[in-house]
Amino acid sequence: MRSAESGFERALELEPDEEVRWSTPGLYLIGRTWIGGRIYVSDRRLLFCPGVLVRRRYGVRSLPLAE
Repeated sequence: MRSAESGFERALELEPDEEVRWSTPGLYLIGRTWIGGRIYVSDRRLLFCPGVLVRRRYGVRSLPLAE
């Protein structure tokens, strides 16, 4: 049986040799709307992957760790 997290991980577009170090469920505020999804920390970036029902509308957000 597949884990629920595998659906989120397929949506991530990791750079070559980038490795996810940690993940947790999370919320992201866009305007006045809270979007449920999953937060990932890789060795290079912080990523937010929205749930499958709203993923096309909001897309995966990423922020370099240097920022």
